[in-house]
Amino acid sequence: VPPVLYSPSGMFCWLSPHSSEIQDEERTWNARILAGTTVTSGRKSGAESSQTHGQVSSTSSGGGQAVMTWSDWGTVAAIVWLTGVLWLLLVYVIRTTRFRRQLRSTALTPDASLERLMQRLARHVGLRSNPRLAISQPNRGPAVFGVLRPTIILPVALVQDDHRRQLTPILLHELMHLRRGDLLLSLVSTLVRLLWWFHPLVWWSAQQAERESERCCDESVVAFMRRNPARYAHCLINTLERSRQLQAVSL
Repeated sequence: VPPVLYSPSGMFCWLSPHSSEIQDEERTWNARILAGTTVTSGRKSGAESSQTHGQVSSTSSGGGQAVMTWSDWGTVAAIVWLTGVLWLLLVYVIRTTRFRRQLRSTALTPDASLERLMQRLARHVGLRSNPRLAISQPNRGPAVFGVLRPTIILPVALVQDDHRRQLTPILLHELMHLRRGDLLLSLVSTLVRLLWWFHPLVWWSAQQAERESERCCDESVVAFMRRNPARYAHCLINTLERSRQLQAVSL
């Protein structure tokens, strides 16, 4: 489960309101150990007091080595966690910026017939606004990205004249992602993976959610077309046959 801020077993338990009192007690205890004094309590018996005295003496004779406390380990864990978050965030920003720059410089303008097809399908699925359409010259996609300004990416290999009949189910699939709000869910999933990057179940659940999202969009396309699913399956098979020419959009 995700760590709670003040949970005793959480990563940030050292930030609790009582952590200052615990740190003061630990500093006092460490100072007594380093000074070579005997620390006893009224609850301890005589045998326990002598054993504690022997441990203190051995510690003081060892040269006064520092003792790592729970708060010190919590600080180290927080530094490691923050380093992982910043590193993943930097990788995500670099990938997104590089992809947008490449798309802006190499994207082709779709023709009017393709724009009309996309707008007609967007109205049929119930979208309030039409997304942008971009033709990727390095054959990236098909994919959709952008939460505030969605953009559907189609590779050049799929918009050729001999493959135009297969664009309808592909466009419907990407439009279903927008209708379902999968882009916003993907953003939330990315933030969760940034914060809980150390948890393997978070990465596994994000992968399973992405697969389920693709399956739901496929079923929605089949239901929307109201035809035999064989046509949509045939379109997917033809896309997979040209998968060597296409590049996935990884953000």
